Amino acid sequence: MPHVKHKYILFLKHDIVKIHIQHQSQATTNMTIRQRKLDIQSLVGADNIPKAIKRLMDFSTDFSSGRDNLKSIIGISTNLNDLDEQYAKGSIEKEAFEEKRTALAKQILELADGIEEAAGS
Repeated sequence: MPHVKHKYILFLKHDIVKIHIQHQSQATTNMTIRQRKLDIQSLVGADNIPKAIKRLMDFSTDFSSGRDNLKSIIGISTNLNDLDEQYAKGSIEKEAFEEKRTALAKQILELADGIEEAAGS
């Protein structure tokens, strides 16, 4: 009988280790999500919007299952390109340019927040 009891304890320990490993894996994923979101926020803060958009696209692809986010990101990228082109041609004033660029940056941050929340972080 003690032998059977011993096997049960080993089996139970195995399950505990498995649960612990799964918990660690989830914690690592949550940290990765948080780190990647912080990276996007840093890029926006440094006014590196094109690179923030690229990172947001990767972030969305890795942690979001919805196509709506990708469509939104593509829209932000298109709007940024149009805005930069207008500014380069001089067809938009600097104040309006900065205002619209800030609005695009805000959209990037909101999407990153939404992806993080949806991923369960």
